Amino acid sequence: MRSPAVPLFFVAALGALAGLVVDVPVVPLVAATVVLLAATFAVRGSIARALLLVSFAFALATTAAAWQRSASALRASRVPHEPAVYEGVVQDVAFTKNDARRLIVDVAGTLDRRVGATLLVTVPATMRDRIDPGDRIRARGVAHALEPALMPGEFDDAKPGLARGIDASMLAAHGNVAVTERHAAFAPFARMRLWLHDRLADLLPPRMAGLELALLVGDTSLLDDEQRDIYRRAGAGHLLAVSGLQVSLLAVILRRASLAIVLATSFGRTGRGRTLASSIALAGVWAFVALCGMPPSAVRAGAMATAILAAPLFHRRARSLDALGIAGLGTVLVSPGSVLDPSFLLSYAAVLGLAATSTIRHKIAAGIVASIGAGLVTLPIGAYLFGQLAPEGLVDNVILVPAATFLQVPAIAFGLLGALCHSSSIAWVGGESALLLEALTKGLADLLPRLRLIEAPSGVATLALVACALAFAFAVARKRWLAVVVVALAAIAVAAVDRHEPGGVRITVLPVGQGDATVFEFEDGAVMIIDGGGTWSGKVDPGVDVVLPYLERRGIDRIALMVLSHPHPDHALGLASVARAIPVDQLWQDGMDAGLNALVARAVRARSPNATLMTTPALLGTHTFHGATIDVLAPAPAEHTAWYPELEANDNSLVVRVCNGADCALWPGDVEALGEDLVLHAARDRLRADVVKAGHHGSATSSTDAFADATGAKDVIFCTGVGNSFGFPAQTVIDRWRAKGARLWDTARNGEI
Repeated sequence: MRSPAVPLFFVAALGALAGLVVDVPVVPLVAATVVLLAATFAVRGSIARALLLVSFAFALATTAAAWQRSASALRASRVPHEPAVYEGVVQDVAFTKNDARRLIVDVAGTLDRRVGATLLVTVPATMRDRIDPGDRIRARGVAHALEPALMPGEFDDAKPGLARGIDASMLAAHGNVAVTERHAAFAPFARMRLWLHDRLADLLPPRMAGLELALLVGDTSLLDDEQRDIYRRAGAGHLLAVSGLQVSLLAVILRRASLAIVLATSFGRTGRGRTLASSIALAGVWAFVALCGMPPSAVRAGAMATAILAAPLFHRRARSLDALGIAGLGTVLVSPGSVLDPSFLLSYAAVLGLAATSTIRHKIAAGIVASIGAGLVTLPIGAYLFGQLAPEGLVDNVILVPAATFLQVPAIAFGLLGALCHSSSIAWVGGESALLLEALTKGLADLLPRLRLIEAPSGVATLALVACALAFAFAVARKRWLAVVVVALAAIAVAAVDRHEPGGVRITVLPVGQGDATVFEFEDGAVMIIDGGGTWSGKVDPGVDVVLPYLERRGIDRIALMVLSHPHPDHALGLASVARAIPVDQLWQDGMDAGLNALVARAVRARSPNATLMTTPALLGTHTFHGATIDVLAPAPAEHTAWYPELEANDNSLVVRVCNGADCALWPGDVEALGEDLVLHAARDRLRADVVKAGHHGSATSSTDAFADATGAKDVIFCTGVGNSFGFPAQTVIDRWRAKGARLWDTARNGEI
């Protein structure tokens, strides 16, 4: 009879997720868990006992997750958020793609207080002093809370940080880190991984070294951007992660080798040889998992190998699906935060997809269907986590997975042997095998259509689509074609319901840092964009990095109306990049004779020569636009000039109100107190709006009491950058809007709104 490990794993994972996202006190959860455990043993009916066991697994995982969340919050609260000198021991050292070092430091405290937290300290590449795992260091800087992703596709520091026990991060400038004691703690596996990094970088060219290091221990720090893009486009990033292939291969080799040796001894002839051989193999497997840094995919493979190797010792038959359930259940209970880690989710989903197709006996057919099954299950998870879709990966992996199985073995074996023998010739053989796999991956990535950005599905839809994918793979493997059709139709229905949007104008405020960028999508599909972000230094381009990816996710390839509220870089520069990439029908600007107004106009004309350019005062008044109305309320000087010559650009911002029936949204650019007063005198009766973007990023010079009263806003949005040096939004402005009964949103905190 199969064990209940798999359903209990699912239940525990949902319980852990609930404990992490819902703020529930730990003490009542502990009490409920104890009661459920006692009831499970007290009840005699099999059905009642099964229900109680499921409830107990859910409660236990929820309790463990709530405990982990509260403990992490407590540790993070001890970390000061002002400049401090931290003392601690380096647990691990990793490299970024620009050769900076990321140190995981077990911090004992600062010079004047005890902290007891784990910090991720980034050290620039300019620091040449060597820092090894186990060294005690002092580092000066400002620690910050781990930031969540502000929009789909961005890396989320907060969730993996919680899963891996990291409480805060800090950037230590050159000269602000010093080693105070070498080898203060024992860290053999982390030091060995760092040694392997240095040895391969010394023996092989960068491209080969990066591939070898990724295949051996899952470290991708030596890969360049082009290599990363190859695997991303092919939907084959899993080939660079330590997974079941490496762990299973190691387990088989170790067990067979140790069994052959043990059976040749007198101890082996006593009948205990197989037990000893399995124990040696397990020790080697977990040493390898520790060498890789305990990534979720390697932990999962190690736990499954443990369950399979240990089953005969208890006179049980090893089943891969049961091993997966035991591994997942143990991981969730020991580290419930793992359910937030993308590596954990993708790794277990892929193996579930493989298990769903395990009944096919024909080897070639089994390989093809299993690869497609694993890809189908991970597809909605990847869409949810990254806002990306690469269905071509289903085809790619049918070819790449068997090729990887064949090519990774010599790549890993010769790469490791070359590193141990310090022989570039031996390591070169492994590197050539890895390059051959990369060439095949690149060919498939170039042959098939590119990766697409999409609107990420909701959490509920993602779970439903994963269930459909599992059912689809299961039905195909068993040739139940009616079930295949039913499940496919169910998946289409789930996607359609999830994509359904209510009528009206969709307004999306994008997190472009300290700047503004908003996209209005009208009911007939027409699109208006107001501002596009930008930086005063021009080093970062939110138009390319944020606005254009959002437009691609929404399937927008034309802008009906582009509005530049005023010619400042944090509003204008991103718009210029958008205008160069996408056709624009109309451009609206204030009438100021400013360089950035001209820059955006030139960008629009370069891509769209027939675009219409309109400025104030001709813009003032009401415009009918694709079923809605747009009121341009300012600047409106009494003498009917284009702008107020005596005022600066902020107070000459275009003030735009968009109405769909009785529902209105007000976008006042960066108007400050004087500009707001002028708008009140010119158009007080047209300022009423349900949604208001706070002027000038919520500065204390804007959002006057009279202006806030005139809008009657229900929702107010601040467009600010994370940790901005201006202190926006000002607390007085926050308090003022709250006193009016408005809900407040901030791109620095809420991300994409």
